[in-house]
Amino acid sequence: MNARRFASFVVLAEMRTGSNLLQAQLNRVPGLRCHGEVFNPAFVDDPATRSFLGVDKAARDADPIGLLRRIGAKGDALTGFRLFGDHDPEVIAECLADPTRAKIVLGRNPLESFISLQIAQQTGQWVLAPGRARRRAQVRFDPAEFAAFLARRDTFRRQVMAALQTTAQTAFFVDYEDLGRPEVLAGLVAFLGLEAPAPEVLAAPVALRRQNPEPAEAKVENPAEMARALSRIDWCGLAGGPGAPPRPRAWVADALIAARAPILWLPVAGALPRAPVADWLARIGAGRQAGGVLAGFGPRVLGRWLERNAGRRSVFSIIDHPLPRAHRAFAAAVIGGDAPALGALIRRRAGIAPDNPAPFDDPARHRAAFAAWLRHMAEGGVGMGDAALPQADLIARLSGIAMPDRILRVGAIARDLAALARAHDLPDPGWIAPPPDPADLRLAEIRDGELDALAAEVLWRDLRAFGFARWEGPQAA
Repeated sequence: MNARRFASFVVLAEMRTGSNLLQAQLNRVPGLRCHGEVFNPAFVDDPATRSFLGVDKAARDADPIGLLRRIGAKGDALTGFRLFGDHDPEVIAECLADPTRAKIVLGRNPLESFISLQIAQQTGQWVLAPGRARRRAQVRFDPAEFAAFLARRDTFRRQVMAALQTTAQTAFFVDYEDLGRPEVLAGLVAFLGLEAPAPEVLAAPVALRRQNPEPAEAKVENPAEMARALSRIDWCGLAGGPGAPPRPRAWVADALIAARAPILWLPVAGALPRAPVADWLARIGAGRQAGGVLAGFGPRVLGRWLERNAGRRSVFSIIDHPLPRAHRAFAAAVIGGDAPALGALIRRRAGIAPDNPAPFDDPARHRAAFAAWLRHMAEGGVGMGDAALPQADLIARLSGIAMPDRILRVGAIARDLAALARAHDLPDPGWIAPPPDPADLRLAEIRDGELDALAAEVLWRDLRAFGFARWEGPQAA
C-alpha cells in the first residue's frame, strides 16, 4: 500500500451527478469507506437512517463541526462522505479549508442532471437497483428553472475552485461519464494514497443502474423550447476544472426590454420585485396598442439591441437600501425555508433550538437570528447567493456588457421612472406600486439601535457607495 496522503476525504458533488454510484464504487476498494450525505438538511447519511456514528439529526444540527471531526478520526480505513452545495455552509467551509481532507470533485453534464432531477421528483424514484422496474416519465423543460439550477451549481463550483486556489490545494476531478472507466477509478484510488485493486474488481458492475439513458430531447415534452433556451447559454464560460458547468449569463436572462421604447432594465437581485417593473416597461410607449416586453434573450440579442439603439437608449438598474434588502434575503432563506442548511446554521448561531417550530414569532429571537445573518454576511456569506452580495458588486458585474447609465432607487422609483419617460419624450404610464413587503414590515418591528449599528458595520459598502441615510421603514414607492 502507498503512503497515505490524507486523513479523510470528501466527495464534492450535486444531486443527480452520480454520487451514489461513485460511493458504491469507492466502497469496493479495500481501505476505503465512503458514507452518504452526512450533512443533508433533511437527514443524516441516508434517508433511511436515524443516526450516524451515534449522532441523530437534532444533535448533528446542534454541533455539525463536532460530527465532522469525528469522521475518519478512528479506524484503519480512509473515510469520507458526500457533500453538496446546499448542505451545511459551516461544514463546507471547514472541509474546503482543511488540506488533510482530500477533495474529489464530481461533475456531470448539467442538462442531464437537471432533467434527471425533474424525473426523479416526478416519479419518486431516486435510485434504480437491479431487478427493480424503471419508472418512466417525460417532464416539461422550464428555461427559468434551468437558469437558476445552473447558477446554483456555478456558485458552488466557484466556491470550491476559489478555496483550492487560495489554499494551494488540488483535487481529483471526475465526470459522471468516467465512472465506468476502471483506469480512472484506479487513478482516483492512487490520488487518495491507496493501492488500487485488480482491474477486474474496479470493472465489476455495482448494484445500481442508470435510470434515464435516453437522449435529453426524448425525456422532455418541449424539446424545441429547450433547444432555444440552450442556445442562449454561454457554453464557453466554464467555472474552472474538468466537468465544470457552463456559467449562465443570469443577469442577461433576467433583463427586460420595453417593446415600444429603447429602454432596458438590468435587475439587481433583491432590490425590487420583477412584476411591477415589467408592467411599467410593457405600458411605456404603447399608447392604445398592445405593449409588451422582450425577455429571456441571450448576449447576442442584447448586443444587437445595444448597437441598434446607440445614442438614444436608456439602460437602468434599481437599487434599494441595503438593510431591508438584506432582511428580505434573510426572510426568504431562513424564515421561508428556501435554504434549509443555511437556515440551520443561522438558527444555531442565534441560539435557537432546531426543533422550535415558530421561533420568529418572538421579536427577540427574530432580531438575534437576523443579527447572525448579518454577521455571516460579514464573514463571506457562504451559501447566501446574489441577494446578499453588495449591490455595488452586482452593478460592477453588469458593466461587462452594458453599464447602467441610470441607477434608480426604490424609495423614489415613481419619480425616477417618470423622468426616464420624459427623457424619451414619452408620457409616463404611471408606476403601480406593489404592497409593502411583509419582510420590511417585520424589520420595522424588530430593529433597534444595536441592529442599526451592526448593519452599518456589515453593509458599509452599499451605504458608502450610494450614500444611503438611515432607513426609515416601509414607504410607498
